[in-house]
Amino acid sequence: MAVNGVLAAAIALFDPLKPEARGVVAALLQRGVKCHLVTGDNRRTARAIAARLAITSVTAECLPAGKAAVVKARTCNAVACAHVSHLHPATLP
Repeated sequence: MAVNGVLAAAIALFDPLKPEARGVVAALLQRGVKCHLVTGDNRRTARAIAARLAITSVTAECLPAGKAAVVKARTCNAVACAHVSHLHPATLP
């Protein structure tokens, strides 16, 4: 927002974290599970959300098809992989 051509305010919006998100991610990290955030959000927002969850690995500005590719690429050498989404399961491929 500008007043007389001078920045007067900035607004940042993002989806709130689910109440259980911090606890779930903390439990996974404590068990040695590597967590990676893949989101359509911009890089700055993605890093802020990841920081709130103690996640250090982030892929941002990713479309849905790209998200699937990131998960597939990151699991090539993994024993197991889990996908957690805020989307309703019926919307997932």
